[in-house]
Amino acid sequence: VRPSKLQDRIQYWWSEGDQLTGGVGSNIKQQMKTWGILDKDDQFVRGMTIVEAENLRKRLNQRWKSATGSQREAIRDLKSAIDEDVIDGTGDDYFKAGRKAHKEFMDSIDGKKGRPSLVRQIMDGKIPMEKIPDRVISGSVEDFKLLKNFILNGENGDQVFSDLATQIWQAAFEKGKQN
Repeated sequence: VRPSKLQDRIQYWWSEGDQLTGGVGSNIKQQMKTWGILDKDDQFVRGMTIVEAENLRKRLNQRWKSATGSQREAIRDLKSAIDEDVIDGTGDDYFKAGRKAHKEFMDSIDGKKGRPSLVRQIMDGKIPMEKIPDRVISGSVEDFKLLKNFILNGENGDQVFSDLATQIWQAAFEKGKQN
């Protein structure tokens, strides 16, 4: 894949001021140099593979959470350029189905807007395993339903959910004895 659109967009963001974008353009240029796609004078040495294109997207995604408005604008623009280059080079968007499946999965485990669901917090490692029963007891019905559906759709879901239900009942019993 020849990243010509990406190179144009990097150059645009570079000329707009790399400081404004938090070095997003510099970061991508440096990675392309490291992989041998660009030489020291920012000239193409070779095209990039589809895997390298996806890795550049992932690199941009890693910067998203801490990005400001202009940085996010640059990230969106650069990711779009990568997608266009992949489509131009291959005739197809190889990652569209994967991104769609990922989005659908994340949507299925997300709770109400503005707060992460119990499932998301567990997956992100924000709730220790031993605290899950207490969080289920003190949580919302929506969180319980999301967690139940997530577990039951997984491998050995019935057994895992049965084990969790036992732990929840034990935690509820202990809380009841304390009151």
